[in-house]
Amino acid sequence: MTLRLGKPFIMSMIGDGAGSFLASILGLKATGIPGALLYLNNRISLYIMTNVIAMVVAFALTHTIPSL
Repeated sequence: MTLRLGKPFIMSMIGDGAGSFLASILGLKATGIPGALLYLNNRISLYIMTNVIAMVVAFALTHTIPSL
């Protein structure tokens, strides 16, 4: 659905990049949802924080940048 519209697709990729950048800075190591379940030791708050930041960035960009 987002690929057809263009703007939400691009903004979600930017948000995902922001979350991934933060995860790499924090040293989180997992590949996708199944991988994250393998590494949920005492760092679950960091995983949740990176996911929330990715969603907030994508949402904010989608609603503030005019249509492409």
